[in-house]
Amino acid sequence: MTAYAEAFWTRVMELSTTLDAMSYYQLLDVDLKAPRQEIEQAYYRRARNIHPDRHTYEEDPNRKHALVRLYARFGEAFRVLRDSSLRAAYEAELAAGRTRLSKEAEQASRLQSTGPDPRTPHAAKLLQTANKLLAAGNTAGGRAQLQLAKQFEPDSLAIKRAIEACDRAEQQSQD
Repeated sequence: MTAYAEAFWTRVMELSTTLDAMSYYQLLDVDLKAPRQEIEQAYYRRARNIHPDRHTYEEDPNRKHALVRLYARFGEAFRVLRDSSLRAAYEAELAAGRTRLSKEAEQASRLQSTGPDPRTPHAAKLLQTANKLLAAGNTAGGRAQLQLAKQFEPDSLAIKRAIEACDRAEQQSQD
């Protein structure tokens, strides 16, 4: 193994063992006042290097587990810090000594938010496409779009309602 590869895996394993003590800011190595663009750049830089698909050759299950765990936490940090209302909720959690955003704080933040639902443009576009497909009677296509949208925003009430409407439409067509 090259010196670079050995240093990479040493760093991955170190980060994995200290992950629960690190804030999202520490994990992405950004300042608490970092703008969204800086957070995105930090995330993409890190995610590109540790994406599990880039390391399919690795046979050590401990290393694979550490890599997947890190990648998931980078994604969590990015999702929270790029959303202003989630970021505010997270900063309150951080001030209380918690390094991760709790589900309760995330749900409370979403209920208090006056922003669009879904929040991300990609999820919004998928929802819009799904609604057009459902209106045209294509429930299978609509469901596929909704499932993709749900992957981007699992807590979106609009997406959940659309899935429920899709379920009702499929149930009525079977009756």
